[in-house]
Amino acid sequence: MQQVETFNVSRIEQLLYFKKFCRRFDIQTIIFDGDDTLWKTQPIFTRVFDNAAMSISNDLQLPVQTTRRQIAKLHNDLYTTHSVSLQRWNVLVDQLSTLYPLNNTLQEQLRSNFEKMFDTPLSLLPGTKDGLDFLTSDPELPSLAIVTHANPDWTWKKYRWLNLDQYFDWDDVYTIDDHLYKDTQTWSEAMNFYKVKPENCLVVGDSPRADINPVNQLGAPCSFLIRNPCLWSVHNVAVNETKTKLIDNINDLRYLGQYVTSFRG
Repeated sequence: MQQVETFNVSRIEQLLYFKKFCRRFDIQTIIFDGDDTLWKTQPIFTRVFDNAAMSISNDLQLPVQTTRRQIAKLHNDLYTTHSVSLQRWNVLVDQLSTLYPLNNTLQEQLRSNFEKMFDTPLSLLPGTKDGLDFLTSDPELPSLAIVTHANPDWTWKKYRWLNLDQYFDWDDVYTIDDHLYKDTQTWSEAMNFYKVKPENCLVVGDSPRADINPVNQLGAPCSFLIRNPCLWSVHNVAVNETKTKLIDNINDLRYLGQYVTSFRG
């Protein structure tokens, strides 16, 4: 997949060319996924899964790597049956209990540790602050919005932890029902909420399955996939590389002006 390369001109030229790019494609709204696009979420899950595997393996004298792989498989399967509903954590513990002779104390410990994930403050990904500063630096730039697939209460916590009110009103953060899926239907509903057509959206996400493919199918003129070497396997599917480019973080959007050859128009 083609990577967006650095555009080595001054900051003001990057801004002017980026504005030209947005006019060229009639971009009215830039929509971001949240988790692992703007802020780090996966490391919290990874740490909790690692600790769960360690606890089970230590208690039952099992190889940690085998247990860890089993937890990952169950978690991926639960995305298919339960989406990102909070109910899936109790189901995960129940399923682990059918595979391993977990005592009640260990089961409750696992449930508690999974619940604590949602009270753990997050941090922005590298490049997010600089990218948002750039994208809010001129009143002529497109509006910004977030479409995230998460429980609304957890989303509100992230909004406060990360001081996102500097860049987004709370009404600019759309949460897709955590019992549903991020697909063409729910992405279409999100765009309708923002009163914008897909052909007027620039979309950035980290999931080919849940972000990139749905918006490409809806008719977004361009989409950008965040490079994520640790992407959940269930989300790692092929994309239309004629419409999608790879970026390291959202600050790379400032380089899009290189695809416009002049200031005219």
